[in-house]
Amino acid sequence: MLTASLAMVLLEGPFVEKPNPLIDMDWTVLVQFGIFLVMAAVLNALVFKPYFRVLDERGRRIEGARTDAQHMQEKAAAIITDYEERLLKAKQRGAEERKKLRDEGQAHEREVLGKAREIGQQGLEAARKKSEADRQAAREKLLAESQVIGRRIASRVLGREM
Repeated sequence: MLTASLAMVLLEGPFVEKPNPLIDMDWTVLVQFGIFLVMAAVLNALVFKPYFRVLDERGRRIEGARTDAQHMQEKAAAIITDYEERLLKAKQRGAEERKKLRDEGQAHEREVLGKAREIGQQGLEAARKKSEADRQAAREKLLAESQVIGRRIASRVLGREM
């Protein structure tokens, strides 16, 4: 029985502590809540509102910069397109000019070659006429000389003058 009474004393004795509550609800809670509200209002006015204004302004500027960049890209694309069109037209004009010059050069070449052929034909014809005249003159000269030579040969062969 001693053990039972000792157990009773131990369980009900004054040396057993009761746990303290996590939140002690007294008048200091109201003071702490008031301090919290005052700090919230001060921080809102001095920190949060300026911070959010800066963030909003930053967002507007970034969006404005994006819009400006988009406009610049569109303008650059339009400029590039215009440049490429003008470059293509210039290439076409250059090709047309090159063809025109080539055609003019070929016409000039044909004209010069025609004149050169004509001059060459005239020179060839003059050379043929001169050659024919020289041949005719040489033939007449040879005919005249051939009679003389023929008489000399006949005189030697016969041994007497003819």
